[in-house]
Amino acid sequence: MSTTLSGTRVLFNGVAAPLLYVSGYQINAIVPYAVSGRTSVDVEVEYAGVRSEAATVPVLLSRPGIFTWDGSGRGQGNILNQDGTFNSPSNPARRGSTITMFGTGGGEADPGVVDGQIVAGIRPRTNLPVSVLFDLAGPSTEAEVLYAGGVPGSVAGVLQLNVRVPSNAHTGDAVNFTVVIGDQWTWSQATVAVR
Repeated sequence: MSTTLSGTRVLFNGVAAPLLYVSGYQINAIVPYAVSGRTSVDVEVEYAGVRSEAATVPVLLSRPGIFTWDGSGRGQGNILNQDGTFNSPSNPARRGSTITMFGTGGGEADPGVVDGQIVAGIRPRTNLPVSVLFDLAGPSTEAEVLYAGGVPGSVAGVLQLNVRVPSNAHTGDAVNFTVVIGDQWTWSQATVAVR
């Protein structure tokens, strides 16, 4: 992935980040692995050779977030059912089936990958423990996490979670869940349809 798009760069302590998207209102960048081990980092945006003032932001080992259909982090998650079809209220996952969630913020991966690398061959797995909890309104039910790591054909930093829906999970069009990686959890309100 390129570190320059439309004359724009994003720098983390001077290291250029791979860029996915740039517009006048939004920049989507992948935090470089060079921030690993730091507690904070200075972020600058550079356009046409002119840099912004640095903003100091904290660095965490992980900060998981699940992609949702409308991009808000709320509502229907970007989730595939076991048969590869999109999960939705009209096409819910069955209890006990395996679903695939997509997101970001899994932290360092093993084996190590290069910033902006497209994942192929051996898929990097997150180094931190991962758990997924369903039914947040009542007693939580922990799902079995079958895989947590890179997505083949996608840029390093995108996270895939293969999860078995608990057999006793609540059913409904919008079942809440949270993803915990290391000691950080999703703050989004992504949901999954379960029957």
